[in-house]
Amino acid sequence: MPTTHTTPIDLRGFHGREFEGVIKGIKCKGRISIDAVGDVMLCQNIYNGYPAKDLMGFKYAMCAQFKNEKVWSTDIISSITILDPPSSIDPRWDWKDGEIVCIGGNEHTCHVLKDDLVCFMSHITGVSRRMFRFKVAYDFGYRKLPSPPTRKLTEITEEMFRSTAWGNKKVMYNAVEQGIYGVDYYGKRFTLVQNGTQHYSQCKLIEE
Repeated sequence: MPTTHTTPIDLRGFHGREFEGVIKGIKCKGRISIDAVGDVMLCQNIYNGYPAKDLMGFKYAMCAQFKNEKVWSTDIISSITILDPPSSIDPRWDWKDGEIVCIGGNEHTCHVLKDDLVCFMSHITGVSRRMFRFKVAYDFGYRKLPSPPTRKLTEITEEMFRSTAWGNKKVMYNAVEQGIYGVDYYGKRFTLVQNGTQHYSQCKLIEE
């Protein structure tokens, strides 16, 4: 996670990284460039304060830290956030060691051998037959399993119990998902498929 710095740090190790910061009281976003002599330039489109050869696609630059300074100058910056570098791997084939993937309806376990080399062990045969580059594995047909649906568990109040149409709803009871067989409003009970009759307060509504 990116960290916002209000106490000066050395920016010379962040060449090419994106930043968000406040320069001379003005909020801006840009990229850090370390020039040939070691000065730290903040390239952005807001504040024109210092000439720079490499503006990294932006209009202006501001010198935040000269080569002989150990940290950035508070006269220039009041805060700066170094943003996370973008991933160089397409998320479609950013295979993770141990994750489960699917091909042709069959599940396999990923084994990442090094940065861009992966093999897949079949859950049926227990065998890994070949190695792939990341993108090649995707092109061959391996696919990440879809993320599970986001679920929210909601406490059931008496008002909710009486006003909700419970047909096809599901609840969580004793950490197990349960279908609802019937509802007794007078007795304030659910009749659950697997576990018989339970009071609504013992259950939570599953919302997806």
